[in-house]
Amino acid sequence: MNSKLKNSSGFTLIELVIVIVILGVLGLMGSDFISSAFKGFSATDARMEMYEEGKIALVRMEREIHNAIPNGVNLAAGNDLQLGMIDEQEMRGHDVFGRYTELTADFPTPTLTDNNGGASPQIGWVVSLYNRNWSDFNGGSRLFSVTAVSGNEMTFGVNLNDPSPSRRYYVVDKAVRYFWDSTDRTLYRSVAAVTDSGVGSFSTQYPLATHIDNLQFQYAGGTLVRNGLVIIDMNMARGAEQISFHKEIHIRNVP
Repeated sequence: MNSKLKNSSGFTLIELVIVIVILGVLGLMGSDFISSAFKGFSATDARMEMYEEGKIALVRMEREIHNAIPNGVNLAAGNDLQLGMIDEQEMRGHDVFGRYTELTADFPTPTLTDNNGGASPQIGWVVSLYNRNWSDFNGGSRLFSVTAVSGNEMTFGVNLNDPSPSRRYYVVDKAVRYFWDSTDRTLYRSVAAVTDSGVGSFSTQYPLATHIDNLQFQYAGGTLVRNGLVIIDMNMARGAEQISFHKEIHIRNVP
């Protein structure tokens, strides 16, 4: 009797094999589940990083494009946008643009009198007066340096021949270039100095966003009754994750 009880206790080899197989199947199912969860977290993280990086780049471009010199925009290529920048620091108190008192009949004139009641004119200002297109801006034919100031009157040392239809002027800060390099999939920003002779050479490029598979700029010039428009389409990708951006930015267009 005792011998029979002793021989019937424990698991047989077949039972152990079955248990091991079952545990292996359960473990494989669990690992697949955990792996899928981690892949999902990784994909979400990659998508969020791309979204934040792309959003920051678009916000930066929107702010600067919105404050471009009227008609001072050049679409050098579908991936190369250049624009003249209003000097916001100097134009504080002027609501971005300045107004002058001289009438069309007063032209040509070597002086302009500011009547905006904002910040006083400064010697060394580079003023854009009735800029009509990128060639005007880039070549400096509508850019003038303030050589002397008396109260709110600015002296330029040369005659200003073409009055603004709205009697406005803009102080120029710099020119900015956005360029997408398809080789390293990076959007770059660079800056050039602006003088009364025009736009200088663009300096070292600094990255704004990476992992860009495609970026296209479109530009529709403005008129006296319609603002200019810059359209940006940008696609970013990391591994299998992709995200697309579309932005339409209006430019002040009262020269």
